[in-house]
Amino acid sequence: MLDDVAQSVLLSQAQKDAAPAQASRLPSNRNEKIPGLSIKQLNAIELLIRGYTDRQVAKKIRVTRQTVCTWRNHNPAFIAELNLRRQALWGANTEKLRGLAAKAIEVLNLDLDGTDYREYPYRQRAAVHILRSIGMYGKHLQPDLLANGPAEVLKE
Repeated sequence: MLDDVAQSVLLSQAQKDAAPAQASRLPSNRNEKIPGLSIKQLNAIELLIRGYTDRQVAKKIRVTRQTVCTWRNHNPAFIAELNLRRQALWGANTEKLRGLAAKAIEVLNLDLDGTDYREYPYRQRAAVHILRSIGMYGKHLQPDLLANGPAEVLKE
């Protein structure tokens, strides 16, 4: 059972985790709500974002699993907010992954300079997976041609 303190903690954590672009949509304090959503629904969204199942969410916020399913599948305000939170989370994690590119390249660079290539096979695999996931491995890396003059920029 989530008491008022736990609900406030979940809501404040949801506010902190949201992307800056979404900040204007989120309540400015824990007593405010997003229009059209109850505190239980906001807590459900936070738990779903964290990977909880419908059944686990329902148990934690003390509603039925069917209620959570109904919110997720038929409540436009709930669906929209869940989608926004997912996009914010995806964007933040994508940026974290891009931030690992320099480390991945350095791992490959160091391993190429080393003499025993069998020494760090997991590091090499991890580095390659990171570079693949951000599109820097396994394809031609020539930068796209971008507009480089004022007239070309205005055409875009």
